[in-house]
Amino acid sequence: ERDLLTRLMEEISRLLPAAHCAVYMVQPDTLDLQVQAVSDPARQAELQRIGAEQIRHGLFAWTFKSGRATIAERQEPAHPRAVAIVPLVTPRSIIGACLILQDGGCGEFSLDQLAILSVLGGQFAAQTENHRLFRKLEEQNRTLETQVRKRTAELEATLRSLEKMNATVLEAATLKNRFLSNTSHELRTPLN
Repeated sequence: ERDLLTRLMEEISRLLPAAHCAVYMVQPDTLDLQVQAVSDPARQAELQRIGAEQIRHGLFAWTFKSGRATIAERQEPAHPRAVAIVPLVTPRSIIGACLILQDGGCGEFSLDQLAILSVLGGQFAAQTENHRLFRKLEEQNRTLETQVRKRTAELEATLRSLEKMNATVLEAATLKNRFLSNTSHELRTPLN
């Protein structure tokens, strides 16, 4: 997943060179959004703070529900900013969201840029989901292989046990036949 995150960040930087970006991923066990990657580590705290504001205002939820990128204007006295939130969703699941800040002097997000970001987000989500499913499939295969090896060993042990029992039964049958043959011979001899 780290490679996928890196590629997503590179594509966003290529599309919006002056923007700052953070990728929030849904944690499967808690369903919380956590920052997994930022384009500029010096702005990580700021991106996390703005992301937390957007989570409180419900913009992330609206983005997930609508499945479309959202733009919000942030008016700060020092510098106005445009904030875009791009959902990272597939038809089956919500993977996360990408929060993108563009400083006021860099212009606003265009509809074309949002469309491209939405496509990138969808592709990233699909690749991430495929990667996770592939890892899960590999894990299940390893579990099945372990179970098959264990069951095969148990069956081989049972087969060896049955072969020993069969050999014992055959030996007992041979001894019984000899005994009956000897006894029959011993009984016939005095009678003759």
